[in-house]
Amino acid sequence: MTFRCDRYPQLQVWTEAGTVHFRDGQAEVPNIVQAETLRGLGNEYGVVEVSPAEPDAPNEPPAPSAVKAEWVGYAVRVHDADPDEAEALTKADLIEKYGPKPE
Repeated sequence: MTFRCDRYPQLQVWTEAGTVHFRDGQAEVPNIVQAETLRGLGNEYGVVEVSPAEPDAPNEPPAPSAVKAEWVGYAVRVHDADPDEAEALTKADLIEKYGPKPE
């Protein structure tokens, strides 16, 4: 996903999944957690998405070794979890609640 920021072309935004660095007003964002953070900045920063989110985002749960932010994004995207409630859970709780179930 690509985002543009004309107001602050060298903007850096901290997210749960790592810092997003704008270079010459543009940033490529590799995951949904970073994208959601940028979408939530509002007009104050002048950040706009220039490429839509991937419609075929994987519905598979992240690996157990993935960072908590990826699990939060998965819970919100796939299971319609409330973002604040998902963020309040521990990574272990997220894996237990939304991870693959033993057969």
